[in-house]
Amino acid sequence: MLGLNSRQGDSGAPVSVTEKAILPWTSILYTDNELRARRPCGTTSFIFSEVWAQHLLSTQSRRNKFMSAPIIKPPFTFETARAKVQAAQDAWNSRDPERVALAYTEDSDWRNRDEFLRGREALKAFLRRKWAKELDYRLRKELWCWTENRIAVTFQYESHDQTGQWFRSYGNELWEFDEAGLMRRRIASINDTPIAEQDRQIL
Repeated sequence: MLGLNSRQGDSGAPVSVTEKAILPWTSILYTDNELRARRPCGTTSFIFSEVWAQHLLSTQSRRNKFMSAPIIKPPFTFETARAKVQAAQDAWNSRDPERVALAYTEDSDWRNRDEFLRGREALKAFLRRKWAKELDYRLRKELWCWTENRIAVTFQYESHDQTGQWFRSYGNELWEFDEAGLMRRRIASINDTPIAEQDRQIL
């Protein structure tokens, strides 16, 4: 097994992982910080194990499946708007910033709470920060209403912080899509309330 700062190359010799690492079982480029964020819970250091490698491979498989799925495009009907909301719920519950970002335009414009973001790279950085703080995040979305290229959603999610305190977050989102079915604008207002772990509802 190999530590964070080394891995085996094709020849079997250790290869430094100081700035970027290409995991051979995923063919995805990760920074050191991203690798640390992906370590199994409860470990004191990052160890490349076969079990964790399979986890990352499974993540990539789900991402590939998402990428190959047809994109739902406007104009929306009740059925396609509901399917769009379900797809968003599934993507966000993966807690995979790369997968989530694929649903947005390259220059997508966000207001999330009091934070203003623009572009996929900014969105991915935001999501990495979000899920580093909101642990064991689980989300449920509900279609509220829709028009030709816009959808309104109400949602709630549960997560806990590093101390183990659980929260339920309630929010509303407004989405606007381009002709290709990618979201070009997202406006989200969210409020949080602390809850006891035994009061969780989204499991």
